[in-house]
Amino acid sequence: MFSQSSRPRRFHHEYMYVDERKELLKELERRNRQETSGESTTQDSYHEQMQKRIAGSLRPRILRHRSIRYTALWVALALSAGVIVLFIILFFSLIG
Repeated sequence: MFSQSSRPRRFHHEYMYVDERKELLKELERRNRQETSGESTTQDSYHEQMQKRIAGSLRPRILRHRSIRYTALWVALALSAGVIVLFIILFFSLIG
């Protein structure tokens, strides 16, 4: 009823047990092999990639996806509305 789109959501899976240090070492080895073989890589693109990787690792994983954030917002809103309704019912039952 309140659906914005009729298309199904895309599948996205993040691994829980990933050794980021190991991946960083592999990236450094790959970059070193490229430099020694003569292939040129731009320092700016490497710097941008590292900034994205660092910025992504600092955010909590649960808040990375917009749909999860909005779902948590709606759950909190529904719970707070329920508590307010219960207080109003309790208030009128004590007065009347």
